[in-house]
Amino acid sequence: MSTGGGASHDTAQVSPLGLFERRLSVRVALCIAAGVGLGLAMPGLFRAVAANEAAHVNLLVATTCRAARFCICFDICQTTFGDPGDRAPCRVVP
Repeated sequence: MSTGGGASHDTAQVSPLGLFERRLSVRVALCIAAGVGLGLAMPGLFRAVAANEAAHVNLLVATTCRAARFCICFDICQTTFGDPGDRAPCRVVP
């Protein structure tokens, strides 16, 4: 009976996923559970944060989105143009 060919399976397979992508679903689920638990334990704090608005926009959410957008733009700029040490720095317009 044949074993299926001469390919060797001695080499370990390297995962194409980076450290951040591994078990991301588990980390997201744990963060959701922690948020729900903290909301149940300290509802007054979460009501105070939710009431902090400007033009019907929650300021914590707006700040977090702005920071994430800046990080994404900066990473794309660094990836595309490399280290700006020898040329003009990347312009990021948030």
